[in-house]
Amino acid sequence: ESETDEAFFGFGEQYSSWNMKGKRFPIVTQEQGIGRGLQPLTFLADLVEKAAAGLWHTSYSSIPQYLTSKNRSLYFRHYLYSVFDFRDSSFVEVSVARNLNSLGINTGQCLEILGGILLGFSGKELVSRYTEYAGRMIPLPHWALCGGAVLGLEGGTEEVMRAYAEMKDAGTPMAALWIQDWSGYVKDDFGTRVLWNWKLNEDHYPGWDQMLSEIQKTGTRVLTYVNPYLTNKVSDQNSSLFHQAAEQGYLVRNSSGDPYVQRCGARTFTFGTIDLANPKAAEWYLSEILEKNMILGSNTSGWMADFGEYLPFDSIIGDTESNDRPVDPQYFHNRFPEEWTKLNSRVMEQQSGSKDMVFFTRAISTRSPKYARLFWAGDQMVTWDKEDGLHSALLAILSGGLSGVAMSHSDIGGYTMIERCIFGFICLYITRKCELLMRWTELSTFTDAMFRTHLGSGPGRYEAQVYSSNSSKAHFSSFARVHQSLCEYRSHLVDEAHTTGLPIARHPMLEFPSDPNLTFLESQVMLGPDIMVIPVLAPGKKSVSAYLPLLEKGESWIRWPSLAQSKTGWIQIEAPIGEPAVFFRSGFKLRHPEAHEKFVKEGAMVRAAREMGAFDCPRDMDYRLGVVELTQLAMAITFAALLPICCQKKVITQ
Repeated sequence: ESETDEAFFGFGEQYSSWNMKGKRFPIVTQEQGIGRGLQPLTFLADLVEKAAAGLWHTSYSSIPQYLTSKNRSLYFRHYLYSVFDFRDSSFVEVSVARNLNSLGINTGQCLEILGGILLGFSGKELVSRYTEYAGRMIPLPHWALCGGAVLGLEGGTEEVMRAYAEMKDAGTPMAALWIQDWSGYVKDDFGTRVLWNWKLNEDHYPGWDQMLSEIQKTGTRVLTYVNPYLTNKVSDQNSSLFHQAAEQGYLVRNSSGDPYVQRCGARTFTFGTIDLANPKAAEWYLSEILEKNMILGSNTSGWMADFGEYLPFDSIIGDTESNDRPVDPQYFHNRFPEEWTKLNSRVMEQQSGSKDMVFFTRAISTRSPKYARLFWAGDQMVTWDKEDGLHSALLAILSGGLSGVAMSHSDIGGYTMIERCIFGFICLYITRKCELLMRWTELSTFTDAMFRTHLGSGPGRYEAQVYSSNSSKAHFSSFARVHQSLCEYRSHLVDEAHTTGLPIARHPMLEFPSDPNLTFLESQVMLGPDIMVIPVLAPGKKSVSAYLPLLEKGESWIRWPSLAQSKTGWIQIEAPIGEPAVFFRSGFKLRHPEAHEKFVKEGAMVRAAREMGAFDCPRDMDYRLGVVELTQLAMAITFAALLPICCQKKVITQ
């Protein structure tokens, strides 16, 4: 049963809705798509590829768990495809599906569904009790929390060192460089793609060890990239990890018993999936790829452990030589992300410096947090909306925090972009603009456990990057130092997350459960109990509407960086670029004096730089000479017509 005014939150990372009351949606981990309801892009993209754009509910992280505004919580312990229906105001309906007959399993057997119902006095209590089952995240190493920015770079040795030197000269504190194309790259209709053959590509990165030595001697670390897929496009069988895995039967198979070949982003980009339901395959991947190539072969401090959503429901998985009964892919599909996270966690635990390493994933199952050190919100578009843009990244962090995703972050500036020219001179584009990059930077300063950039899916000559101009370098460097200034406070929150399951970035209702004005807010977030952030989520805006709840007697809200005392309730706040609407409790100074002192000091420097015009976006950074920016409709039509979008789980004839 459900009360009429009862709101429902959680379900993993939900990108477009905070309260699920009145909605019906499935729980299945999947590629979120491009657009996710943003029209007309979604409609046109689906004309090219069925389900390519995704829907408002498609998510890398679908978890069968919720908590309500009435302090009730429900969760299931299975990994089956299920559907939650909240369309009736008086009750909740949950359907679970499993086709046992397709596996030759006796359909007369009972389908066991286990779960739990939790009651509590607050949302905090419910999150804490739920994470006793789901697991609590492993604390991040100090350098990832406090070392400054993790700068996403690519393009080969010379380009990486050029950009690194440029940001170093700009005074950017850099915890690490994240080099995702360490294994090489390919170009297709989607853009520049990482080569999914997980070996160091010395043609692309000549002098890799010398480059790492130059970077690491300044205290900056290096991260790379991996996923559970292997490209079948490497012609040299001695170098092809796909060929090696296929020979040993370690890839997911199709109905014919051959490797199940899928495609992603373009028809020519094909791959096989490591069979994590087969213990032998998992061990091979751990030793031959994660340990031998990722750790020993590249000498780095961690990586992005991407994907995990693509296991086909009609595949054959498991070690059939050792087991009489096949593993059910319908059951294992939602479990695959957990096994992928567990595998990455295991290999790091086996290393002598394991506590100093980090990996981050986007696909999440119910118990993934138990093995995870960090999540990220996946691939957002370089737009502002809550369908697939900046606002959707915020919603993902808010909802995920109620489902055990206690430490997360997003690609600063977004990821998915498009740049296409017709007739050789009219260029249509959905590209990252300077203003969006700066606003995303400001939000990530407070919400993100690790402060990381991404060059984007292009990247092309029109995308704003943190090193594109003096203003973008100044703005990013300033907020990287602000992120760094909160080290002591954020470390305290990470310890809290590890012991209680509470998210470091959280919805304000967790801190003020008795204030109904906060319950349905979708545009405010708190860093722990002391800092309130109201980000700008639309272009051209220089002020925001906010709600500041009443505090305990003797405490007040202090505006950062001006340090002016603010009134409570609904207020309109000026928030120009460089001075986002951020407030902290006056008691923050007593509870975290070190963080408070540094935070205030950096705030004064940020404000001075803004007043001097250091953060003003150059006009040609957003409006390039000779480039025609057409309407969203025109861009979407061209995008859909010229670009095969998104990954489809289909067999491709080899």
